Amino acid sequence: MIIAFLGADGSGKSTIINNFVKTVRSDWNKLSYVHFRPNYFIKNSQNQSPVTDPHSGKSRGMLMSIIKLLYFVLEYNYAYMFHYKDPNHLIIFDRYYYDVIADPKRVKSSAPIWFSKFLMKFIPRPDLVFYLHAPADVIHARKKEINKDTLEKILSNYLSLTKTLEFNKISTEDSIDETLANIIQLYKNAKNR
Repeated sequence: MIIAFLGADGSGKSTIINNFVKTVRSDWNKLSYVHFRPNYFIKNSQNQSPVTDPHSGKSRGMLMSIIKLLYFVLEYNYAYMFHYKDPNHLIIFDRYYYDVIADPKRVKSSAPIWFSKFLMKFIPRPDLVFYLHAPADVIHARKKEINKDTLEKILSNYLSLTKTLEFNKISTEDSIDETLANIIQLYKNAKNR
C-alpha cells in the first residue's frame, strides 16, 4: 500500500506521519518512508533532511527543470514496477510529485505549470493521498520562512489539486489525536477494500 501525505511547510505533516507510523506499523511486514521521490538512481543525501528554509536558493533554468521532471517520471515508475509491488509493504511518502505543481519554488522548478501537470498523468497514483490543511494564518504562525502571500498561493494550489484529484483533505487545526483518528479511519477503510 502506498500513502502520500501532502501539505505546506508548517501544516503538521511530520508530527502526523510519525504518529501514523507508530499506530499502523504492526499491520505490515515491511514499512518504508520516502521523502518526495523514490531516490533509486541519483542518490541525494539532502533528500531526507528536514528543510528549514524551503524557498531559499535559485531555481533551475527551464530546460534543466524539464529534464529533472522527466527524470521524476522515470524514477517513480521504476519504483512502482520493481520495489512497491509487495502487498505486505507499506510505503509512506512525505510529499509527492504533486508538490511540483503546488509549490514549484520548493523543488526549484522553472518548468511551465502546464508541463508539470501534463507529466502528472504519467506518475503512478498512490493508494491514498492525505492533504493536511490549515489556514494561512495558522501555518504562517508556525513557519515564518515563507511569506504569507506566497503561502496563500501554495495553499490554493493544494486545494485545487485536492478537489480535482479527490484527495482526502484533513484539517490540522484539530488536536493531533482527532486529526490522526480521522486519517486512521480512512486508512482502515482503504486497507479493508
